[in-house]
Amino acid sequence: MINRLKKIILLVIFYLIYSIINLLPNLVNKYIGKALGLVFYHLKLRRKVAEENLTRALGEYYSGRELTEILKNYYQHLGQLLLEFFLMNGLWQGNLAEFVEISDKSILDEISQREQGIVIYSAHLGNWEWLAALLAQLGFPLTAIAKEQSLKSFNFALNKFREKAGINITDHRMGVRKAYKTLRENELLYILGDQHAPGGIVLDFFDRPASVFRGAVHLASRTGAAILPVFLIRQDFASYRLEIDSPLWLPEELSKAEEKRWLKKLVRITENKIKEYPEQWTWTHRRWKADRGK
Repeated sequence: MINRLKKIILLVIFYLIYSIINLLPNLVNKYIGKALGLVFYHLKLRRKVAEENLTRALGEYYSGRELTEILKNYYQHLGQLLLEFFLMNGLWQGNLAEFVEISDKSILDEISQREQGIVIYSAHLGNWEWLAALLAQLGFPLTAIAKEQSLKSFNFALNKFREKAGINITDHRMGVRKAYKTLRENELLYILGDQHAPGGIVLDFFDRPASVFRGAVHLASRTGAAILPVFLIRQDFASYRLEIDSPLWLPEELSKAEEKRWLKKLVRITENKIKEYPEQWTWTHRRWKADRGK
């Protein structure tokens, strides 16, 4: 009974915040988001983790003062992301061109016309939630592999928002069969491959051992699907640019050693994007657990 009541209260709070944010102009939400991010920064919300990750990954490229500025900008980006998530449900009812600059999606169109499955490979960079919703709204059938949140009521609300945006959701632990089915039916499978992978393949990520999910490469080689790196990069509040890299075409039935070589290509692509937009990657995640033996 107590847990049920707690769930109801959390959901009421969630939808109350949603309603308020959707009533405010975007300019107001922009500054609320930035202010919220700076509050997180000054409250040191996972700041020690973020500082260590940023320094060890990019310390050779930036001075201490520049790293501090990148970190503050990251927290402001994070605050804006939280507000943008609550806007996601309403934004897609309007004109996509108002919110996302789509300069060229010809590669995506070309692969889809070949009637092949596509593994959309991305990272927790820019706005990954909007990216999935954007692809679905552009008319591409899309299934996203999602990690279940520890807070059940939030997980429920989160997936409802995703489903209303046109995204099919499958659990990262239980969705292997659905992932294969998605690719064999020539649809899009959306994978975020940049966070710690329990039991994954250990590769260097910014010159530190990190465990990497092998799913994108493994699934593509088994189904004949292309891997297409795609990112949605912030330009301003509720304003993004779609960036699509060249597709990767993998041989079928790769050995584990061959999988590792292709995974290294994806790791390098991810590193280069993070170097290009360092304030938009999730530095607060404990990414390098592998070098601590975890």
